[in-house]
Amino acid sequence: MSRSDEMGADEVTLAALIEVSRTPEGREGLFDVLTDTLFLLSASPSRLLLLRLRLLRNLLAGDEFYQYAFIERSGPATVASSVLSFPSLAPDAARAALQALGNTALGGEFHREAVWEALFPEALREFAGVRDTGVLDPLCMVLDTCCGGEGGRGRLNELCHEELGMPILVQVVNTASQGELSELEPPSTIRKSMARGQGDNHPALENAKVCPYIGYRRDLVAVIANCLHGRKRVQNEIRHLGGIMLLLQQCVIDEDNPYLREWGLLAVKNLLEENEENQKEISELEMQEPVITPEIANIGLKVEIDKETGRPKLVNTSDVSISDLK
Repeated sequence: MSRSDEMGADEVTLAALIEVSRTPEGREGLFDVLTDTLFLLSASPSRLLLLRLRLLRNLLAGDEFYQYAFIERSGPATVASSVLSFPSLAPDAARAALQALGNTALGGEFHREAVWEALFPEALREFAGVRDTGVLDPLCMVLDTCCGGEGGRGRLNELCHEELGMPILVQVVNTASQGELSELEPPSTIRKSMARGQGDNHPALENAKVCPYIGYRRDLVAVIANCLHGRKRVQNEIRHLGGIMLLLQQCVIDEDNPYLREWGLLAVKNLLEENEENQKEISELEMQEPVITPEIANIGLKVEIDKETGRPKLVNTSDVSISDLK
């Protein structure tokens, strides 16, 4: 059998094991598979590496026995080194690796410490440098899980270290704010206002990405808000990236992202706290045009900019008195 035939057979076997391992019942009796997969991981070509990482991800999903065995066999370090051994870090492999490590970290403090020890800081920095939605989500899961619960305070302090951890946070914020948040379609409140003027053909809506799941935008803003808290370097990075206006646009109600407004307001608060440069930039903003939402228009009102004060004001466009609406 040729080398290519062997790889083809391995791919078929791994695909079948991945499917079987999706359920708790299917994972029963696959202990040897876990051991063999870890043993073969470091020598795997890219195609087999991805499949083996996905198999590990499934085996480690909520199963304490496999999670503990994974730690005992230096699984976190093996996974990290195997993925990072390639000259170019493939997003699919990075995603599967972080998902496997995130599932492991959920096992408890013993598991969180092992995962953190294998990743911080070099491996986390490499993962954070991948500009991809699929990588950002499990990366934030790993950071959140490891920095929470018992023992999390010490790891959080390490993550906030100016030289070791701060570059990781800056990369996360950079990816979340510029790589993902800026490419999404506007929140529903803003979309409705745009549609009233130009319909669905508005330039800002033509190439925008739809959120992959309900709450995705909120989750991105929550990550940014937490990273901004008390960290001037991250605050400045948002300003340098031109992201202040982008964060301000998240302080609205969005039907597809519950609590987006609350997380947006917290992000802006953390962005401005004890940062005079950011405060100055916001104070110099000028209102260009009002946002007319259907809710306002339907009750016979519109928003105009007062030419003398530059401030918005409500204007009655119907025969109904504003006082009658109270």
